[in-house]
This record gives sequence, C-alpha cells and structure tokens, in this order.
Amino acid sequence: MRLIDADWIVDSDIANCLGAEYYSCVPDVRDMLNDQPTAYDVEAVVEQLNKELELADEEKRRCTVENMLQFDETKGYARGMACAIEIVKRGGRDEK
Repeated sequence: MRLIDADWIVDSDIANCLGAEYYSCVPDVRDMLNDQPTAYDVEAVVEQLNKELELADEEKRRCTVENMLQFDETKGYARGMACAIEIVKRGGRDEK
C-alpha cells in the first residue's frame, strides 16, 4: 500500500482515464476517492509523539538533578522526537 494525495486527482484526470463514454461516472469515482480512509491520522500520530516528547523532557529534567551521565542521551532522544513531529506534520516532504 502507498499513500496518495487524492486531492491532486482532478475530475479531468478521472475523465481521461475512464474515456468520454464514461464521463457521467466521474462524480461516482470522485466520491469513491473521497470515501477512502486516510492511511494514518496525522493529528493522532503527532499527539502520541508529543506524549513521548513530554516524557523525554521530564527525563532530561530528572537527569540534570540525578544523573548527568544520561543527560546527553535523553537530550538526543528528545531532539529525535521533536524532529519526528516536524516530519509527520510535513507529511514526510522536504522542508522546501
């Protein structure tokens, strides 16, 4: 399975694929595309990653007081979580 952006598929693309004799089916195909579930819920994924980021930030605070040897590790983990959140929000696309 792969992710597609169904919003990029315009009615003229559908009509070209179906052929002129099936032009009346374009609304049905559009409805079918719109009814397909999203492969994943971006907001739910970001919410889960934010919870992980909060846990990592708490661990960083704990390490500054109790165990400085682990601070760099938890700092790196927190940075990784923050980067993952940004990647998910962008939909995996480059920052451009």
